[in-house]
Amino acid sequence: MECWSMKIATLLPIGLLALTGVSAGQDFKKEFVDPVPQESRSTAVKVKGGTMLFLAGHTASLPQVNVEHGNFEAQFKRVFDKIKTTLSQAGATFDDIVTMSVFLTDLRYIPEFNKLSKEIFKKGFPAVTFVEVSHLARPQLIMEIQPIAVIP
Repeated sequence: MECWSMKIATLLPIGLLALTGVSAGQDFKKEFVDPVPQESRSTAVKVKGGTMLFLAGHTASLPQVNVEHGNFEAQFKRVFDKIKTTLSQAGATFDDIVTMSVFLTDLRYIPEFNKLSKEIFKKGFPAVTFVEVSHLARPQLIMEIQPIAVIP
């Protein structure tokens, strides 16, 4: 009995993907819903087709632990350099990011985040959620970004 339940548990997700129309031959399409260019974000991003890529939270830590303490721009660039590397390893680019959770130690950094994001996202802005946290894994860290991408 356990053998059949394991087979069903394994095959069920594959069957669900087939029923929802996700396949290698499907057209890939992204639609940015209610984009807000001045805030470098969209309210939603609708995606049809593609492969979802879930990234862990990225910070300005390791391998470069001593990113300038308190320098938001330096940490922003370091975080996005690390995200770019991860995306590249998975065959993706910044243009494939559809949403991001952005954890900040102070929400007053949002305007600077938006300004710097405009330099990265040229083809459309991902949906973004900002969350203020009291601290991150290391005291010098200002932000952690957890993106989700869809690769065509």
